[in-house]
Amino acid sequence: MATPQSRKNAPEFTRLVVDDYGGNMPAKNDLHVPQQKRIERMPSVLARVQLSESELRRRIHKGTFPKPLKLGPRAIGFLSSEVDAWLDSLTSGGAA
Repeated sequence: MATPQSRKNAPEFTRLVVDDYGGNMPAKNDLHVPQQKRIERMPSVLARVQLSESELRRRIHKGTFPKPLKLGPRAIGFLSSEVDAWLDSLTSGGAA
C-alpha cells in the first residue's frame, strides 16, 4: 500500500509531465522533425527494386547500387534513403 507521502508526490509529478510536454509544445508546423534513418533488410530491398538477389549483388559489386551495412555475422541491411535515391536516379534518367 502506498504511503501518504508517495501519494502526495504523485500528482506533482503528473502535473510536471503534462506541463512540460503538453503546455509548452510548439505548434505542429513549428516542429522540425529530423528524418529517421531506417535500415531495410535484403528481402525488403529485393521486393522494392524488383531485381533478383544475384543481380542486386552484381550491381553492388560494380558500384551501381548502394553498399550494404553489415549488421551481424550473417546479416546485411541498406539505408532506406540510399535505396530511395537509387530508385529516384532511375526515373530521372540516371544509369542504373
